[in-house]
Amino acid sequence: MVAKETVLQFWFEEHGREDWFKKSDEFDEKIRDRFLSGYEQAAAGGLDDWRQSPLGCVALCLVLDQFPRNLFRDDPRSYATDAAALAVTGLALDRGFDRDA
Repeated sequence: MVAKETVLQFWFEEHGREDWFKKSDEFDEKIRDRFLSGYEQAAAGGLDDWRQSPLGCVALCLVLDQFPRNLFRDDPRSYATDAAALAVTGLALDRGFDRDA
């Protein structure tokens, strides 16, 4: 099982804007190797406990919204979990997590 801390470290500490906004087979492969099973788990609702904390919501949004763009580049599956990511975002805002972080 992937840990939310691992997701956050990968996205914000190991990588940054220079990786987020450009097409890179190498970056896509890193995400696929490290997080495909975590994405599948999140897509099936297996990481819903992450919704209980502000950083957990951020990590879950990354897994459900950003990672699929890299996992399934140029494939409709890259948008399959957008609604779930939007729901997590709405929940986080309703709970005031944006004011707590």
